[in-house]
Amino acid sequence: METTLHRQLKEHFAGSTGRTEVKLGRYRIDVVRGKKLIEIQCSGLAAIRDKIRRLCAEHKVEVVKPLVMRKRIVKLAEQGGEIVSQRWSPKRGKPLDLFDELIYFTRAFPHPN
Repeated sequence: METTLHRQLKEHFAGSTGRTEVKLGRYRIDVVRGKKLIEIQCSGLAAIRDKIRRLCAEHKVEVVKPLVMRKRIVKLAEQGGEIVSQRWSPKRGKPLDLFDELIYFTRAFPHPN
Protein backbone atom coordinates (compact mmCIF):
# COMPACT_ATOMS: atom_id res chain seq x y z
CA MET A 1 0.00 0.00 0.00
CA GLU A 2 1.41 3.37 -1.02
CA THR A 3 1.78 5.97 1.71
CA THR A 4 0.85 9.61 1.32
CA LEU A 5 4.52 10.57 1.72
CA HIS A 6 5.56 8.22 -1.11
CA ARG A 7 2.85 9.59 -3.43
CA GLN A 8 3.75 13.21 -2.64
CA LEU A 9 7.45 12.56 -3.23
CA LYS A 10 6.68 10.95 -6.61
CA GLU A 11 4.66 14.00 -7.63
CA HIS A 12 7.43 16.34 -6.44
CA PHE A 13 10.25 14.55 -8.26
CA ALA A 14 8.17 14.00 -11.43
CA GLY A 15 7.42 17.70 -11.74
CA SER A 16 5.54 18.70 -14.86
CA THR A 17 7.62 16.62 -17.30
CA GLY A 18 8.24 13.33 -15.49
CA ARG A 19 6.17 10.16 -15.61
CA THR A 20 5.29 8.04 -12.58
CA GLU A 21 4.89 4.27 -12.18
CA VAL A 22 6.61 3.43 -15.46
CA LYS A 23 7.09 -0.24 -16.37
CA LEU A 24 10.70 -0.97 -17.38
CA GLY A 25 11.37 -4.64 -18.04
CA ARG A 26 10.38 -6.54 -14.93
CA TYR A 27 10.45 -3.43 -12.74
CA ARG A 28 8.09 -0.58 -12.01
CA ILE A 29 9.97 2.71 -11.67
CA ASP A 30 8.57 5.42 -9.38
CA VAL A 31 9.59 8.38 -11.59
CA VAL A 32 11.20 8.69 -15.01
CA ARG A 33 12.46 12.15 -15.99
CA GLY A 34 14.20 12.14 -19.33
CA LYS A 35 16.82 9.38 -19.13
CA LYS A 36 17.01 9.42 -15.33
CA LEU A 37 15.18 6.85 -13.19
CA ILE A 38 14.15 7.95 -9.69
CA GLU A 39 13.32 5.39 -7.03
CA ILE A 40 11.75 6.53 -3.76
CA GLN A 41 12.19 4.19 -0.82
CA CYS A 42 10.46 5.11 2.44
CA SER A 43 11.32 1.78 4.09
CA GLY A 44 14.71 0.06 4.25
CA LEU A 45 17.11 0.37 1.33
CA ALA A 46 17.91 -3.34 1.47
CA ALA A 47 14.48 -4.01 -0.08
CA ILE A 48 15.51 -2.38 -3.39
CA ARG A 49 19.24 -3.17 -3.37
CA ASP A 50 19.18 -5.79 -6.13
CA LYS A 51 16.72 -3.82 -8.26
CA ILE A 52 18.96 -0.73 -8.12
CA ARG A 53 22.09 -2.76 -8.84
CA ARG A 54 20.50 -4.22 -11.99
CA LEU A 55 19.07 -0.90 -13.16
CA CYS A 56 22.43 0.89 -12.69
CA ALA A 57 24.00 -1.46 -15.23
CA GLU A 58 22.16 0.39 -18.02
CA HIS A 59 20.60 3.56 -16.55
CA LYS A 60 21.31 6.59 -14.38
CA VAL A 61 19.39 6.01 -11.16
CA GLU A 62 18.66 8.39 -8.32
CA VAL A 63 17.52 6.92 -5.00
CA VAL A 64 15.45 9.09 -2.67
CA LYS A 65 15.44 8.00 0.97
CA PRO A 66 13.41 10.33 3.21
CA LEU A 67 14.50 10.46 6.82
CA VAL A 68 11.83 10.73 9.51
CA MET A 69 12.93 13.52 11.81
CA ARG A 70 9.80 13.54 13.97
CA LYS A 71 6.88 11.13 14.14
CA ARG A 72 3.41 11.45 15.63
CA ILE A 73 1.99 8.28 17.18
CA VAL A 74 -1.76 8.01 16.71
CA LYS A 75 -3.92 5.31 18.32
CA LEU A 76 -7.27 4.56 16.71
CA ALA A 77 -10.30 2.85 18.29
CA GLU A 78 -10.31 0.55 15.28
CA GLN A 79 -8.81 0.58 11.82
CA GLY A 80 -10.06 3.77 10.17
CA GLY A 81 -11.94 4.68 13.34
CA GLU A 82 -11.81 7.58 15.76
CA ILE A 83 -8.54 8.82 17.22
CA VAL A 84 -8.20 7.65 20.81
CA SER A 85 -4.89 9.38 21.56
CA GLN A 86 -1.91 10.96 19.84
CA ARG A 87 1.53 12.12 20.89
CA TRP A 88 4.97 12.90 19.46
CA SER A 89 7.42 10.01 19.54
CA PRO A 90 10.43 10.71 21.77
CA LYS A 91 12.70 9.23 19.07
CA ARG A 92 14.25 11.84 16.77
CA GLY A 93 15.72 11.16 13.36
CA LYS A 94 19.07 12.59 12.31
CA PRO A 95 21.00 12.74 9.03
CA LEU A 96 23.50 10.15 10.31
CA ASP A 97 20.66 7.58 10.29
CA LEU A 98 21.21 7.32 6.53
CA PHE A 99 24.57 5.61 7.11
CA ASP A 100 22.82 2.83 9.05
CA GLU A 101 20.78 2.19 5.89
CA LEU A 102 23.78 2.26 3.53
CA ILE A 103 25.35 -0.72 5.34
CA TYR A 104 22.70 -2.92 3.70
CA PHE A 105 23.03 -1.21 0.31
CA THR A 106 26.68 -2.05 -0.42
CA ARG A 107 25.96 -4.30 -3.41
CA ALA A 108 24.41 -1.36 -5.24
CA PHE A 109 26.35 1.62 -3.90
CA PRO A 110 28.68 3.19 -4.83
CA HIS A 111 28.13 2.96 -8.59
CA PRO A 112 28.91 5.55 -11.29
CA ASN A 113 25.27 5.49 -12.44
